Amino acid sequence: MTNEQIAHDLAVAVAAAKLNQKSNLSADISLVSDYDNAYRYLLDLVQRTR
Repeated sequence: MTNEQIAHDLAVAVAAAKLNQKSNLSADISLVSDYDNAYRYLLDLVQRTR
């Protein structure tokens, strides 16, 4: 499994968890932003640990 795939899978989980916490469940740009921020952070973290 590549670092990118690991970061993607974890970022999807983070974005989904944040979406579940919102009272307004309409998907908007904040979902994409949450995913993007999580992906970048997690990819950096995975690359430093592998």
